[in-house]
Amino acid sequence: MGAAAPDTASFNSLVRAVGPLKARRTYDGAIPSSFTSSRAATDAAAGRTSYWSFKPNPKTFATDTAAQAKLSRFLDTVPAGHKTVIIALHEPEDEILRGDYTLAQWGAANNKVSQIVKAKKRPELRFGISLMGPWTFDSRSPYYKYKWESVLNFDRVDVVGIDPYKFRASTGSLQSILTKSNSGVGTTPNPSTMAKLSSWGKPIALTEWGVVTNDRYTGAPISNTTRAEWITAGSNWMKSWNATQPVKIEAALYFHVRPDGGSYLTGAALTAFANATP
Repeated sequence: MGAAAPDTASFNSLVRAVGPLKARRTYDGAIPSSFTSSRAATDAAAGRTSYWSFKPNPKTFATDTAAQAKLSRFLDTVPAGHKTVIIALHEPEDEILRGDYTLAQWGAANNKVSQIVKAKKRPELRFGISLMGPWTFDSRSPYYKYKWESVLNFDRVDVVGIDPYKFRASTGSLQSILTKSNSGVGTTPNPSTMAKLSSWGKPIALTEWGVVTNDRYTGAPISNTTRAEWITAGSNWMKSWNATQPVKIEAALYFHVRPDGGSYLTGAALTAFANATP
């Protein structure tokens, strides 16, 4: 179990409330000059794994040798032995759909990032991807047409990430939306999200997950009791999945950062998350 928080102070406050966390999700835009200047800087001393994202220019990174050299230098500053998963251009689906860049450009940028990571020959540095959620693999979605395998060299992918949320009062359990096709509907022949991710044969990370305090579309409140139950059931399902499935969930990083509708952990939801933490 881990989390993302707005800043280090907020993350430390969460840790004081729930106990030590083994992983942290952080986000930088441009490539920092060094690990100590990145938002993941405090992870090494705390002994937790960093799931760190950055946003290179997807249109140029694959051929921009200066940007590539900057990433290479940054990776050299990650402390020896510090477990770090490097993720470029997380949740690209909407940006591809808007035409900000193409699926092929996203793939080319990620293939170059993975090549740079692998060239370090440091097993503590791994390359990962992070996609949006069950809607990505839902046949009703505009994202369903994206063929990730057609643009990405999965031989150099170490971790595949997904960001599932309960955004609506009607959204089902974490288990349902991830293990039944079409976001939990389960009446279509296309693979469920977990089946699709598992088919790639890589450890899975919930690079974000959470339940909001208000329905994203209606504004109706989702009670702390309901939120707590969803978190507890989700945690129990993850443990059951790992006990029975060959492809494991290696990390689950709660998004304690207020997406639309809010998902700050408070009250019963905070207690549920604390109880889910090893």
